Amino acid sequence: MTASNPSAPALVRTRWPVVALALCAGIVGAFHAGKVPPAIPALRDDLAMSMVAAGWVVSAFSVTAALVGAFAGLLADAVGHRLLLLAGMATMAAGGLAGAGAGAPWALLAARFVEGVGFAAVIVSAPAFIAQASAPRDRNLTLGIWSTYLPTGMALAMAASPVVLEATGWRVLWLAIAALALACLLPTSVATRAVATPRAGPDWAAVRLTLGRLGPWLLAAAFTMYVALWASLMVWLPTLLVEQRGAAGQAAALLTALVVLANVPGNLAGSWLLHRRVPRGLLMAVGLAFMGLSAQGIFSESLSDGVRFALCIGFSMVGGMFPAAVLASAPAHAASARQVGMVTGMFVQGANLGYVVGPPLVALIVTATGLWQATAWAMAAFAAVGLGLAAGVAVVERRSGG
Repeated sequence: MTASNPSAPALVRTRWPVVALALCAGIVGAFHAGKVPPAIPALRDDLAMSMVAAGWVVSAFSVTAALVGAFAGLLADAVGHRLLLLAGMATMAAGGLAGAGAGAPWALLAARFVEGVGFAAVIVSAPAFIAQASAPRDRNLTLGIWSTYLPTGMALAMAASPVVLEATGWRVLWLAIAALALACLLPTSVATRAVATPRAGPDWAAVRLTLGRLGPWLLAAAFTMYVALWASLMVWLPTLLVEQRGAAGQAAALLTALVVLANVPGNLAGSWLLHRRVPRGLLMAVGLAFMGLSAQGIFSESLSDGVRFALCIGFSMVGGMFPAAVLASAPAHAASARQVGMVTGMFVQGANLGYVVGPPLVALIVTATGLWQATAWAMAAFAAVGLGLAAGVAVVERRSGG
């Protein structure tokens, strides 16, 4: 079931500098996601936004990726991953610059859609360079390490954002992160020039074969459930801490950044376990089950704040095994190396659909009931559906010998 690229000899040694710079491109993309949650109070005050509208500002970034992820992956396979990666970074910067000048909620939403286009281009292109720059024995490990891009970037943005917000406001924050994307263009361009990725137009027969496989669809759908769980907590945790626990805005952002950062050791543990041949479906199931169960305690008023925060850390850390397992699976589930970008794009669509579904649904539940505890049922449902999909992945890989 593993895809191969007959035109490129297997590397004896992994090109770690290329892996590192591709990871950095993803982290900068994650900055664009992580900057919003700490800025929600400022955005609502400055642009007169409701909680639901603010939820859509968070999710608008992901709507585009949810709509175009697979197409972006197919485009990357056709025109070249390097070109799309660099174009994506430039597009994210353009969206950030436009957002900094927004004077109304609709203008900010439009700018977030532009950022989402760039983000989708980056995260379907960067893994292709990592796969090509990795020796076969290291590929599960390096692609698992790639899964740390989102929590690392989000955590750094959440930790730094309150300082910038307090000193200069949200518009300067938008400008600063756009500048980071532009600053990364040159080193990324230089590093990726030495790595050849497939570029010969789409192989439609292989595309149809890939789309006909059950594995990528199950993995993408399971990713939707995981991200709906994870993003629902990460996006609204600062608001929950401020409104329900009386925390200061900067303290709430830093605590949330710590929870987000806890995902990284989970990612790395999942990568190592996958490298040690622990079944993918098992890693997915353990992560989802722990998240679903711990969410019941996180939103329970009967537990102390310390216990609830410890559950938040565990929710993120143990759940981190899930994306490491899924993102490393693209080469195994593509019909050939030229469809790795497309399969990654399917995962991107699934993950970003979780952002579109999760945070707005939580906002609706809290708005309708006035109770944060009511969201625990939605979290349990996301986990239950995800567990069923993870079981399906395990069956597919066992039958195919993957």
